[in-house]
Amino acid sequence: MQPSRALAQITLLTMLTPLTTAQVAVFFRDANPAAVLPVHRDVAAAVAHLCAGPSATEAANGYYSHLPPATQLLRVRRNGDAVQLLFDVALLKPAPGMSREDAIEQIDKTVLSTPGVRHVEIRVRRADGSEVSLAEALGETAPPAPTMLAPSAPPSAVASFGALAQKRVAVSPGHGYYWHSSLGWITQRGDIDGLIEDIHTAQIANRYLIPFLENMGAEVVFTREHGEVPSDVLVDDDGGAPAYSETGSWTTSASSGYAGGGYRYAGSNPTVETATATWQLTVPQDGLYPVYAWFRASSNRTPSASYRVHHAGGVDTVVVDQTVDNLTWAHLGTWWFRADQGAEVVLSNLSPAAGVVIADTVRLGGGLGSVSSGGGTSNQARWRECARYWALFSGAPSTVWNSISGGQDNDDDVTARPRFAEWRGADAFISLHTNAAGTPGTGAIGTSTYIYNGGATAGSSTLSQKVHTQIVDDLRAEWNAGWADRGQLSANFGEVRLLSTMPGILVELAFHDTPGSLDHTSLHDPEFRYLAARAYARGVLRYFAPTAPFPPEPPGALRVVQSGTRGLRVEWDAAAGATHYTVEQSLDGKGFVQVADVTGGTWTTPPLPHHSVRSFRVRAWNATGRSFPTEVLTAGTDHLGTAQLLLVQGFDRLDRYVKGPDNTRDYLRLFGDALRRDADFSCGFDAASNEAVKLGRVTLPTYDAVVWSLGEESSADDTFDASEQSLVTSYLNGGGAILVSGAEVGWDLDHLGSASDRNFYRNVLGATYTADDAGTYGLQAGIAGTVSAGTAATTFDNGNFGSYDVNYPDVLAPTTTASTTCLRYANGLIAGVQKLDPLTGARTVVLGLPLETIVDATARARLLQQSVLYLLGDQLALRGPTQLVMGGAAQFDLHLDGENNLPYIFALSEGYTPGTVLPLGSVLPLNHGLLLELSVTPGSPFFVDFVGQLDASGSASPLLTVPPLPFLDGLPIYFAGLSLATGVPVERKVSNWVRLTLKL
Repeated sequence: MQPSRALAQITLLTMLTPLTTAQVAVFFRDANPAAVLPVHRDVAAAVAHLCAGPSATEAANGYYSHLPPATQLLRVRRNGDAVQLLFDVALLKPAPGMSREDAIEQIDKTVLSTPGVRHVEIRVRRADGSEVSLAEALGETAPPAPTMLAPSAPPSAVASFGALAQKRVAVSPGHGYYWHSSLGWITQRGDIDGLIEDIHTAQIANRYLIPFLENMGAEVVFTREHGEVPSDVLVDDDGGAPAYSETGSWTTSASSGYAGGGYRYAGSNPTVETATATWQLTVPQDGLYPVYAWFRASSNRTPSASYRVHHAGGVDTVVVDQTVDNLTWAHLGTWWFRADQGAEVVLSNLSPAAGVVIADTVRLGGGLGSVSSGGGTSNQARWRECARYWALFSGAPSTVWNSISGGQDNDDDVTARPRFAEWRGADAFISLHTNAAGTPGTGAIGTSTYIYNGGATAGSSTLSQKVHTQIVDDLRAEWNAGWADRGQLSANFGEVRLLSTMPGILVELAFHDTPGSLDHTSLHDPEFRYLAARAYARGVLRYFAPTAPFPPEPPGALRVVQSGTRGLRVEWDAAAGATHYTVEQSLDGKGFVQVADVTGGTWTTPPLPHHSVRSFRVRAWNATGRSFPTEVLTAGTDHLGTAQLLLVQGFDRLDRYVKGPDNTRDYLRLFGDALRRDADFSCGFDAASNEAVKLGRVTLPTYDAVVWSLGEESSADDTFDASEQSLVTSYLNGGGAILVSGAEVGWDLDHLGSASDRNFYRNVLGATYTADDAGTYGLQAGIAGTVSAGTAATTFDNGNFGSYDVNYPDVLAPTTTASTTCLRYANGLIAGVQKLDPLTGARTVVLGLPLETIVDATARARLLQQSVLYLLGDQLALRGPTQLVMGGAAQFDLHLDGENNLPYIFALSEGYTPGTVLPLGSVLPLNHGLLLELSVTPGSPFFVDFVGQLDASGSASPLLTVPPLPFLDGLPIYFAGLSLATGVPVERKVSNWVRLTLKL
């Protein structure tokens, strides 16, 4: 339609229609909705602008429209806060390459930009003159009924927890990569300063909203792939051994299963396991993988089929109702798997409910998109693709994902989301979007929530009110007091138009289209994403369970300390509203399994083998559900049952530049690994959050040395705040020792800090900041006479090696002559400084990069171990060389405080574990055997002063000589000493152990 014709038509219409408040028209620009000036005097004029299309000037500036160019607006009616529009049938005939649903969005957002308008209805006049709703004009029918059957057993037969147990919530992040006939594989929305609605909404859903719902017991129906790991592995029963195997009696069904193949079934047994099916899956790389099962559901299946998932942390059992989820991917859960271990899933026929169990296919991982369109696949991780392809991949019928003949795939995508939720039999549909097309120059901000205008499904208004109010209230209370409430609205969006059996809402969380605005900045921030997703989930809770308490937040001030009974004690501060807590344990800091459920704020392991390393995290619970886990702390026992070292987790930063995948808050696991990897000395270590240190839950003077891990903690989060600086200064003034590891510490304290910050960094820690970025990811070989001596040249992470990209490693310099350069970047700039204070004896090591990001684990371990040895100074009871060239002698320094003039034994063995239990219960970290007995035999020319009496200071200097025997080359030998009570052959004090390796 020509502009003159459109305006003339609208002039006639407005003579018959009450005028509305002025607003703008919404076109598209760079794939995002975008409002254009001028500001029109009424709705009719603005929609006429839409129908006319962008002017030549607007088109030259990149604006375009999805409305068919012949579309005519026939009537505008307003009744209070509602506007009804009548179009001719041309609206339903998009031009090639254009999207009908995007055209509808243009109309909706144009009308709803009018102040005071909250509801917009689109109607169509057919060729025969009849007027019908948009849905009827489109010929949209109700989505197909779910193929899942009602459970044949009561819900109690299925394991569940929380206030949302037995509720299915479909979560739709919207948009995603799709195939366009002329543009190829693209996102549905464009990039605006690092935000793409197709991606960040999925990240918010995957990382926060879905876990929040699951933590309250809900089963989540994904409308897009949930797993962000870009690889997957599938094992079908048809493939047989070794990937698939069975025990007991199984039968092949006459019906078809996954991909038209077969499947196996076995009768359940209520008392004993008599049959199992096992899937062995390779794991491409270490990572967090979702696990899915595929089976044919029916009423004769058991509603309590048990799958045992063997993952890096241990084994978890998942109970699945096989009377529902017919021929689709049923999500069992998400776990950490290791490539060297693989994954194992075992289906058991042990079930409290009658029926058969079905063994078909198991899939691990998210994978790359595998649906072909336009002659190829997207080459994108599947979670980045739109819902249309996920529905197809998940076994939904074509009526779900291909309901529109012709057009673009994203037309089907919009309607595939609610159709898939209906097909899966969800109880509610919640969609998450972010907004664009605010009036130019107004800085549009805030949250709006939509239901369908043409007869929303029952409960939709209530769901909207609960969720919208919760989001706005929470964001005002905990993010920004001025957060804008744009209202609860209704429109014709396809995501809510197609629902028929469940309430549904679409939330436009914030505006992503104005860089630097409050909304845009907020959407980049993980803390905002967490708070917004939590509020969304809380609103869903309020809908289903209005009086249920909110789940608690994670408990604070986590610490892990020696128990006093040769184990580890996990402690935390109470979380508001929590009734109990679960403790999760890991051997590697990534794969966890629950080990305890307690009501208090502490839990202790049983006695552990000495020199064990364990990682822990804690969740808070109440009747509604559980919290996210705390950060992960890693601690290690030694044979003395004490800790000489404290590891402090101070890397809490989460923002636009350091998101969840960068800061996993579990990097102390790499410090624990480094302390124990091929170690030459023993050391027990505790761990604490920096908050626990500030609150005095652990005290620095308790430890001989401290390692403070700060990662990329920076100025916005305070690397060391005033309280922490005071504690560290006092500790060092008392002769303490500390290693500070982090890439932004100098930037924060010395470059941007106050005079007191600068004094702390320069004069207390001993380093001076000289530049923000070393400009390299390399490190030179170690410097002789320093903590890096003997370390090989290596690199630290640029984002491709499992930790995170160290964007700006600090360049340092020694502050005074008491400080020494101890590490250099590959270009010669200074990466580390060590200091020995001549007055207090305090020792410090400051690194300009995070130690955990050093790629080579051996180099990382050597640097940390030698730094700790330097920090401990003479605090170790036993010190000695790490190598001995045979034919020479090795002298050891044994010093046991308070044991002056007492008898001692110094001994060696080929190993330190399990060690030897002494008469009074102490553990000598040497294995009993011939070598140990020879070393304590008096008169030996090889073991000089291995038995004797400590001098007046409690010291001795045993000497080992070894003849040049080729068969001993490379042999590691472990040494330890102990003092004895006078006249009674029982132990008093035992030393640490040290290791020496024999060389020819």
